[in-house]
Amino acid sequence: MVIDIKEKCNRFFKKYSKKQLWFLLFYPFFIAIFNFYALIVSMKNIICVLLKGKDWKYYSGNTAHTAINNYFYYTQDLNVQKFGRFGNSKLLAGGDYSLAKLFQLNPLSLRLMSSLGTTCMLVIAMCVWLFSVTFLTNCSSTHQISLIFVIISSSLFFANFIDLQNYNILGWMLLPFAFYSMLHHSYYAFFAASFLMSFMSFTSIFFLGFYVIVFVLWRGDIYLLVSFFPAVIRFIIPMLISIRHAGVYGMTCLLGLIKTGAKYRRSDVGVSLVGIYLLTLFGSFSIGYFMFFGLDNYSILMFSFVFLFALNSFFSRFADTQSLFIVFLTISSMAILSAHHKHFLILEIMFYFSINPAYFLIGLKPFHKGLFSPLPRTPVSMKLCLEQITNMFREVKPGSKILMTFSNPNNEYGKIFDGFRQYIEPIEYVANKYDICVFPDWYFIEKNNCLDSSDDFWGVSQSQIVATMSKYSAEYVIRYREYGDIVKFSLYKNYYNLLGSIEFSLMPGNLFAIT
Repeated sequence: MVIDIKEKCNRFFKKYSKKQLWFLLFYPFFIAIFNFYALIVSMKNIICVLLKGKDWKYYSGNTAHTAINNYFYYTQDLNVQKFGRFGNSKLLAGGDYSLAKLFQLNPLSLRLMSSLGTTCMLVIAMCVWLFSVTFLTNCSSTHQISLIFVIISSSLFFANFIDLQNYNILGWMLLPFAFYSMLHHSYYAFFAASFLMSFMSFTSIFFLGFYVIVFVLWRGDIYLLVSFFPAVIRFIIPMLISIRHAGVYGMTCLLGLIKTGAKYRRSDVGVSLVGIYLLTLFGSFSIGYFMFFGLDNYSILMFSFVFLFALNSFFSRFADTQSLFIVFLTISSMAILSAHHKHFLILEIMFYFSINPAYFLIGLKPFHKGLFSPLPRTPVSMKLCLEQITNMFREVKPGSKILMTFSNPNNEYGKIFDGFRQYIEPIEYVANKYDICVFPDWYFIEKNNCLDSSDDFWGVSQSQIVATMSKYSAEYVIRYREYGDIVKFSLYKNYYNLLGSIEFSLMPGNLFAIT
């Protein structure tokens, strides 16, 4: 155990530079100013783009990484449009995948994300969430308004509403209203909020359901459970259908919830210094609030969150970090805006620390020299990238299969697709748009995530590629090569005949190296 902790410490100090680690000692004194500047400039850039009033759907993120990565969800929406919510896709997982497996899929919010674009959707969610938190806590005094400035200048606010969130934000934006109605016994309002959330985000209704159980057990509030029942029905039906298709089991294995029998092992679950750091920030404010106000509603919410965060970070991962961030930001913001105490300044300082973790430690690489805070963002349009990929597929007939070649990850989850997973998302999206199947993808991995499954689709040598193309009846192959800070994906027919290529930049913050 001691050796393991020592190894984790060594890896931590090797991963981050001395400049970054020294920065941890001083960042609280200026982080709000830098964050606020980044937010204001980012919002100016976003508004300028949206005011043009066209091609919103192509703005799939405010950084190159998220813009590319969000095409994972655009591809899901595309397949739902083609084959139906519970249909059988001929384009995913090598040409045979039941969409009924995807219990977490929400067609309405996916459609909104694909139609409006992620950037526009995040702005709408930001306005709804901020208005809800401000209005529901009766924020009117100068002091409370100053706290709103602290909230919007925080790392967690920027991470959620500018950088990290996807279509699930349409459910999360309703969380303040759901919490408020739950805490104030407004059962009709809670029914409306929870039922609408169930159509927007599986993850948000999962978390809300946990809190409903906590409050039913704590307060014995059976009416709360009754008002939540319609959302439960909407939540349960896709899961029951998915269970029939082994979808729940497959997804939980891929997420790392179930380790027995799963081939690909996750290394991002377990004790880590970053996890301990975040748990300390969140736990400190929760304890501080409890010391001032005792075991009230918000204390229960925060202690329940600390339990969920520890469970997700150290034992069994069931949610992305941004989901946990938005939950804590919502609870802590509503708590601090509703609080009144003579030692309020101490609690405010604890709140300030808790919502401002160092940005490079919450799963986001610093872009260029952005150590103090994130640098201002500009919405990223994928239009040119999609056009380039479309041009690459111009000679590929609908109904064709394309093999993408990657090294064998040797059962390590983090090495799947050689670390280039995000770049295959827009490629698969365009391919599926023209009824072309590209594999392996995440759905193919899910189907083959058992110990006795074959590894024959991995391999980058000529003999391996030719054999795999023959076995899976693939006439085309996409191979990649790295050139310094560039990764180039090239499409070949019958392995030898080059049809086209596209290049992506590997530099954080940069867009595409399109030639």
